[in-house]
Amino acid sequence: NRLANGSGIQINRLWRSASAVCLRSLRQSLQFTGEYWPERARRAYNDKVMPENISISGQVKGYDGKPINMIRVTVYRERDPASEVQREYTDEQGNYQITVPAGGPLTLRFDTHYSLTNAREWHPSVVANVDVDRDLILNRLLLKVGQDGPYLVTIDALAAYQFCVTWNQATPNRAYAEHAAARLGMIKFSSAGLQEISNKVADLFRQQAQA
Repeated sequence: NRLANGSGIQINRLWRSASAVCLRSLRQSLQFTGEYWPERARRAYNDKVMPENISISGQVKGYDGKPINMIRVTVYRERDPASEVQREYTDEQGNYQITVPAGGPLTLRFDTHYSLTNAREWHPSVVANVDVDRDLILNRLLLKVGQDGPYLVTIDALAAYQFCVTWNQATPNRAYAEHAAARLGMIKFSSAGLQEISNKVADLFRQQAQA
């Protein structure tokens, strides 16, 4: 019995010693330059699966369901300052596709170009702060100038004009400002507060057009 008890004590000590060695080895294997494996593995996994470039595609239509040709789709990246990354025009079916470097956030602007025949036919729309790390399908509906839109649709257009007047202030374009002021002036808001904002934005466009 004494022999058995002594052997048991030795085995127990050996087991504890081996466990301590294994535990130290495990900790060392899980640790790299102060960071544990799960965090390193997560970042390595993201670096591996995140593509270098991503594709943003979709279709632009009016609220009547018809595709819109020659709408300029511009992609901006939030940097200091914000910058234009890429732009493309919709085809006859209203389709577009843009390839940009992966990573966000991105802002997409759907608008007419002042040099085209449809320059005053459509109100713009802006989709801001999109965090994109995979290919994205983004369809958009635009409000036709001269048509009354639902409340939220007109707010979307007004927000887009606010973005556009700010961007045009940084990169002045007198022709665009003139067309934008004319388009914005065609929207009638049911809210006095929104109408006041619209009037102020239109005045800023007119000032840019005369600068």
